[in-house]
Amino acid sequence: MINESEVRRKYSEIKEIWSNDDRWHVHTRRKIDGYVREFLMYDTVLDETDKILLVGSAGNSHGLKLENMIHLDISEKFLSPPNSIAATVTNLPIASNSIKAIVCVGSVINYTDIYLSLSELSRVLIAKGKMLIEFESSWSFEYLFKKAFKKHACISETFYQNKKEMLWVYSDTLVVGLAKKFGLGVDYERHIHILSPLLFRFTGLQNLSSKVSFLDDAPIVKGLLSKYASNVIICFSKFSE
Repeated sequence: MINESEVRRKYSEIKEIWSNDDRWHVHTRRKIDGYVREFLMYDTVLDETDKILLVGSAGNSHGLKLENMIHLDISEKFLSPPNSIAATVTNLPIASNSIKAIVCVGSVINYTDIYLSLSELSRVLIAKGKMLIEFESSWSFEYLFKKAFKKHACISETFYQNKKEMLWVYSDTLVVGLAKKFGLGVDYERHIHILSPLLFRFTGLQNLSSKVSFLDDAPIVKGLLSKYASNVIICFSKFSE
């Protein structure tokens, strides 16, 4: 199991969340920031009173300055008052049906029990509210020929800032199925790092492998291989109650 206290300690001691020396995650952050901006500026209709919850944000607003942004993270280190909360996604200190838009990226749910996480996120989201979730997929070519490959849920070894770490990896089928159980329907999906995990699987060199990430935008790659992406982003809408 993933130890919550260890995760909190790790992110309380880390110098920076996105290191420029880690090209793989530099690319990941650039793509995530773009998708979050698209989600909040074009996919979600917000007024001045609507609340936006950024889960696991570490204080990152993705280049946006919007009213009523609430930053939530397991560690206080990168949070700044007043609109910030140190808490976990599996136990949100937020009123039910009070949030219009949720952003949960940076593989936050890969450190957690996904059932509890989706339950809590759905609880605080208002009816017809929208949620953008990003997670690391068990279908990634990174896990080809490994125990975790294509499993619905499995703890497996991966990497972060050039170091090994253990994470839960989940299948798209599991995430979408559980989300539906909690009243969430899929609007669309996006994918990051499609071919680069295959190169990484056979070289073990993350910075070298990340250089082929530009090929992910090729229509043939998107059309035939996107299900093998390392990172999956899904936009959900909450059904009317």
